[in-house]
Amino acid sequence: MTSVLLVVDVQNGVVGGVPRRDELIATIARLVDGARAAGSLVAWVQHADEDLPHGSDAWQIVPQLRPEEGEPVVEKHHRSAFGDTGLGELLREYGIERLVIVGTQSAFCVDMAGKHALAEGFDVTWVSDGHANGDQETALGLVPDATVRALLNRTWSSLRHPGRRVEVVPSDEVRWCSSQSLIGGDVPAGTSVAISRGCAP
Repeated sequence: MTSVLLVVDVQNGVVGGVPRRDELIATIARLVDGARAAGSLVAWVQHADEDLPHGSDAWQIVPQLRPEEGEPVVEKHHRSAFGDTGLGELLREYGIERLVIVGTQSAFCVDMAGKHALAEGFDVTWVSDGHANGDQETALGLVPDATVRALLNRTWSSLRHPGRRVEVVPSDEVRWCSSQSLIGGDVPAGTSVAISRGCAP
């Protein structure tokens, strides 16, 4: 099953006040390096709005995570990475079947990307330590980042969608395997298979 690592909104203006920022970026960087080393596709989502103006420093992806030449970068103006961006069509052109999703913010754009991906017909691997939200203000008070992350991990662990596979795994259990060893025939250059908990389907 061909997979993509989808990195959502890891931008200067989004992660600046996020607790465990450096730990999160390091975790995502390891996944990016692993995907690239295996020849797997890495795709990037970058939000733009009045708080993140296109081209501003706040809009830039953090310097520790720079897209390489040839890796798709999709700019969005809505919460969903698939909303009027062409991302679904792009991933289907690569023959992608599964999204391994990381990024910020957990309760907003990352969660929406995963749920929209399911509706678009993709399987989803939710990386339990690969997302962050920041402390969240609510009508009942402040919800700490750790609580938001735990809630999203719990929600995704019980999420089911007709005909689709959903899994929640920590970053060190995501494995990037050669697509040629698991799938007969040719696949687009730059894609492979991400299998969690080992490299067997």
